[in-house]
Amino acid sequence: MSKACGLTGILHSASDKTLLTPAGEVSVMRTIYPDSEVTATYEKEFKDGKKKTMLPETKKVQEAVRDFCIATTNVALYTEQKEDCAKALRAYVGPFRDDNAYNGDYQKTYRVAGIVNKSGTQYAAKVSQVDKVSLPKTPEAMDRIKELVGAEFFNEHFTKEVTISIKKEIIENKKSIKELTTLLKKVMTNEDIQKYFKMEEEWGVAKGFDEAQYGLNKATREFLLGEVKMSADAVADASFDPKNHL
Repeated sequence: MSKACGLTGILHSASDKTLLTPAGEVSVMRTIYPDSEVTATYEKEFKDGKKKTMLPETKKVQEAVRDFCIATTNVALYTEQKEDCAKALRAYVGPFRDDNAYNGDYQKTYRVAGIVNKSGTQYAAKVSQVDKVSLPKTPEAMDRIKELVGAEFFNEHFTKEVTISIKKEIIENKKSIKELTTLLKKVMTNEDIQKYFKMEEEWGVAKGFDEAQYGLNKATREFLLGEVKMSADAVADASFDPKNHL
């Protein structure tokens, strides 16, 4: 047993080996090889209705390692697979929604049916458009959008939130803080705000923008989507029993 990676204390009886790194150096991480029957006891949460109880649970260590590694691999695999499928469903539903919307039949959410599994459940997924976009940060870009869609549409469907925070150099200066306290007792002007505060503006869209965008002509909407980035449709499991289908 290597001294560099030997174990001491209650784990001394467990065999361990020296491992090399990809560079051929001795690993500073020690590896424990527990016997197949070695177990570990930990606390696990059990639920009985709304009541939660922590009780001891025992698991074989070798099995815990195996299950952890498999679960970790599956999470990564299924996460990638889930997103790939979601992208395919968005690509399918998007043009379908667009065509209907331009014909005056807008619908925010569609259910896409898949195959029926052996138990008789109809696999299905719902694809929903969301009122969320990524907008430019500069006033010039927002002015371009306003000119593109028109002031009436812009004022109704675009929103602006202003956040004001105290500048660091003001907070760290006692004299400045005292001046600020005095000013806050009065009605502050824009000049006062600019002197003592850092002001940030964040644009967003109002609820209903997902449908309202189709009120623009196609060319204008295409230009708009070149300036802003619509958030991807939300995709979720919506499987159902085919017998409940009307």
